[in-house]
Amino acid sequence: MNTSGTTSSRTIEFLFFQNTDPNHLWRIDIRNLEYRFGSLENRFRSLDIRFRSLDKELAGRDK
Repeated sequence: MNTSGTTSSRTIEFLFFQNTDPNHLWRIDIRNLEYRFGSLENRFRSLDIRFRSLDKELAGRDK
């Protein structure tokens, strides 16, 4: 039995093998996962930078 899952425009494909060999259960495209997590990390960094600059701006207003 093969199943394929897709998420948004970038796809993460996984294959489920119903096989007698237990070593062949899941094969996941790790590179795609690493790319997606790296992209999330970049988004959090840019959010962090935005909040820092907002903090500085608000601190400047208090004076």
